Amino acid sequence: MEHNSYLAESELVILMLVLTFVGTILYAKRASKKRRKENDQ
Repeated sequence: MEHNSYLAESELVILMLVLTFVGTILYAKRASKKRRKENDQ
């Protein structure tokens, strides 16, 4: 049982890291789009 709980914890940590990474990329893309629009005006 301990091994299973450890595996679940490691998977949860990896999932959190992936979600944070993806979220940062999407936020950066959105921010760059806003900057371009402001520069065009």
